[in-house]
Amino acid sequence: MSNYLQLSDEFFDQIAQRIALLLAQQLGQTAPQPEWLTPQETMEMLNVTSPVTMQNIRDDGRLKFTYITPRKVLYNRQSILDYLESKSV
Repeated sequence: MSNYLQLSDEFFDQIAQRIALLLAQQLGQTAPQPEWLTPQETMEMLNVTSPVTMQNIRDDGRLKFTYITPRKVLYNRQSILDYLESKSV
């Protein structure tokens, strides 16, 4: 039996981004923005309060997203910014 944990590339990248953010905060530096956001972070950026609305936005293909587990989804920051820009025109 092996004693290691296998992570998907997306999940590993998300962990690395969070570690970089924490290190930058500890060093008093401006942290790079993470490429992928949690549903809660995405809802805050979009000023959406309903998970059903988020589901509809995702189902309509308006945002890029990825599943890191069968029930855990992350949203692409740039697609959120693009969506917000398209809504402000």
